[in-house]
Amino acid sequence: MKRRRTFDRPDFSILGKFFRAVSDETRQKILMLLESGEMCVTDLVKEFDLSQPAISQHLNVLKNVDLVKVRREGQKVLYSLNTEKLRSCCDGFFGNFRCCCGWVITTRKRKGGEKSG
Repeated sequence: MKRRRTFDRPDFSILGKFFRAVSDETRQKILMLLESGEMCVTDLVKEFDLSQPAISQHLNVLKNVDLVKVRREGQKVLYSLNTEKLRSCCDGFFGNFRCCCGWVITTRKRKGGEKSG
């Protein structure tokens, strides 16, 4: 009889929202752009063939799943990548696949985030 593998069950409702948010190519590109640092909507609009309201909607989707942080500086609203949330969601999902466990552990060690236990 084949034994069922036990694993830390991720929060599938959070992961579902995460994957819906990152399934869009525009949002993927926004996340990649924000990895280099804070940007305002007008900076992001320059990178796309989309209107400012369209980019704002994409940012709201990312903000609602906590993948983007928001900071006000006077009239300007600055967006940045929430690396901890992104890493947590990736670890939570990919860390439960045997083929990815080595990658998750190696990545944690490189980033200084090795979890004890």
